[in-house]
Amino acid sequence: ESNAVFQITRGGANKLFRNDGNIYTDVAASAGVAADAHNSTAVAACDFDNDGYQDLYIGAQGRIGDNLDYRSLTQHPNLAVVMQDRLFHNNGDGTFTDITASAFAEHVNIRSAASIACGDLDNDGWLDVYVGNRADQDFVRFDTSRHHGHYNTLFHNNGDLTFSDRTVEAGLISPQIRMLDQDGNPITFPRPGGASLEGFDTNMVDGEGNVVGDPAGQTWATAMFDHDSD
Repeated sequence: ESNAVFQITRGGANKLFRNDGNIYTDVAASAGVAADAHNSTAVAACDFDNDGYQDLYIGAQGRIGDNLDYRSLTQHPNLAVVMQDRLFHNNGDGTFTDITASAFAEHVNIRSAASIACGDLDNDGWLDVYVGNRADQDFVRFDTSRHHGHYNTLFHNNGDLTFSDRTVEAGLISPQIRMLDQDGNPITFPRPGGASLEGFDTNMVDGEGNVVGDPAGQTWATAMFDHDSD
């Protein structure tokens, strides 16, 4: 039986509703998971240290309207509180501790998380994390063939509440998306005063002059399951 509900608000404080019988009480602030400045976009409740309590991995994306993609975090380190994912460890007493820094160090996900899935991918007894990243909303376009998504991320659980980024080793860097017509030719879109666009455009930059996104699609949802029953 579930006795709590966690709600993300995208730009506002998170909500954690405790089941008090006939009513739910928002205890996010006292539990330590409100994260007022965090632009939360996704959440997964998983027991990462096998202590019997569900921890919270909360995904995020950049602030809408600032014209800054994830690479601009170098110039604006204060954006970390807005755009980087967070991991809250369940203390077992109704409170949580933000262990993001110690859990991920420099590998924390700063791309635009849209969904999160947990599962033990190597049967070592510890839940790993796969983050499906979408794109910074300031640069999402539907009228051209540009695809400025963000690479997804796979974190391996080391069993001590730390995680290693295994995205590249696992072969999960997705290839560039190309749109082809029925004859197999690239579909391009003209643009005024410039060459036609196809796929990832390295000339597209954010407010700090950094290339926007990655040559990848936008992931909206993720799930883990045993596809071949092994």
